[in-house]
Amino acid sequence: MDVFKGVDKQYIDENGKLRGVVFSDGLAMFTNPLPPLDVEEMDSMENSRVPLKIVLKFIQDKSLKIVSQEVEKELSTGNNVIVGLHVSDDNFYGFIQVEYTYPIKDIPHTSIMDINLIQKKTISKLELMKNSQIVGNYLKEYTFYTYAKSPEKFGENSFIVDSTHKYNLSNLPDFFSNEQTTFYKNGKIIVLSDEMRDNLTYYLKIQLMNDPSKIEKYKKVNSFFKKNVDQYKESPTQLILNGINNLQKWVDQNKRIEYEMSLRTDLVSTIKTPYFYQTVNFHGKNIVMIQNVKTGENDFNNSIKRALTVAVKWEKDNVNNGYNSYILKNVLDRVDYEIYDENLTMIARKESPTKDKYLDEIVRIIQYKTKNFGALLFF
Repeated sequence: MDVFKGVDKQYIDENGKLRGVVFSDGLAMFTNPLPPLDVEEMDSMENSRVPLKIVLKFIQDKSLKIVSQEVEKELSTGNNVIVGLHVSDDNFYGFIQVEYTYPIKDIPHTSIMDINLIQKKTISKLELMKNSQIVGNYLKEYTFYTYAKSPEKFGENSFIVDSTHKYNLSNLPDFFSNEQTTFYKNGKIIVLSDEMRDNLTYYLKIQLMNDPSKIEKYKKVNSFFKKNVDQYKESPTQLILNGINNLQKWVDQNKRIEYEMSLRTDLVSTIKTPYFYQTVNFHGKNIVMIQNVKTGENDFNNSIKRALTVAVKWEKDNVNNGYNSYILKNVLDRVDYEIYDENLTMIARKESPTKDKYLDEIVRIIQYKTKNFGALLFF
């Protein structure tokens, strides 16, 4: 889109969607969910206001339409003032904050709730998803801990199924304890269903196959590391844009874990969700997770970049960007990487020529016979 020409930085949400941009002149604009751009990513979207004159020139230069002006009463005078403009063209909807000034004549007035483009909520969909992930991570931690303390006694009887149980996240435990009641009851792990119990047990088996030494360490561990549990940044309010798809839970209690935890002995280039592949001592691992990435027609180079981006984000932040991942800027030149074929034989290796690398570790991707790519993700 021509409207995004001159964008210097972009804000990507946790679902991999473009939600805001900052232009080279400092003007910031929120957007409805859109595919990411090939520009630098920023960690947060600043609430910056610019003079109305600059905003109007921007709108004119980009041939945008002013849909409405967001107006509120100034506390000191009681007069109406503009706080932002809602703009659009045929392809997108945006919101630009402006310095407080008098309303524009003949432009409809709306409130942020009326337009529902950017809506502030105390409890957001992201917050709900985050809470589910916290519960899932604590349950996995307790599963590892319970097994490590008594492997020979671990089994179905290590769990209590209670479909009415509510996990209280207001007072999460800092230490493993059989006496706390959020995740334990009568010395057993509380789960909501037989399926949840089976998923946790299967996840444990995967970890035992992949890295048994990790589970062994839980014999000596007595505390949680909350930075590994709460992966999302805290915010008193969360911006939600109109039209947002439900954020998919990382821990899906019904279907997703069962599917993603299936251990495969064949490589599948068509799967869009991550899958586990059994190897034989591939870089010290017997199991590797593979996340395939999108490949369009005549899109060979971008497919490599997309796979490298997924591998970098996993290695750096322990986050899987998924099949439709955006592409990190200059990723081909800012990362050391290796490419493997379907026999897991290395067919290419490149070292970054710059010191400004995304990370020091080598990342690895796979090239299928079908010429598409996947990221090789290690635990």
